[in-house]
Amino acid sequence: MPLVIDDKLESYEKTKDAVNFLKRFKAFADVKRVADAKTLRAGKGKLRNRRYANKRGPLVVYSNENSKLTQAFRNIPGVDVANVNRLNLLDLAPGG
Repeated sequence: MPLVIDDKLESYEKTKDAVNFLKRFKAFADVKRVADAKTLRAGKGKLRNRRYANKRGPLVVYSNENSKLTQAFRNIPGVDVANVNRLNLLDLAPGG
């Protein structure tokens, strides 16, 4: 379900602020699901530097190139950050 937020989100610089934002908008349960679902990959992918398989979580889309938003959200497992000018179809609908 899409969630549209004001541009004030781009002013976040700390991961603590980003986690509080996700908790406030009830999206932290999805982040928790992603963090708990890290599994060891079956087969030879383990030998080819693809050791773990992860689920996908929330996607944060921002517009300002100089925003500190990427630094705030990059250490949260499962949260992806993408610029609106460089969006990809696989970012919006992972897996096809």
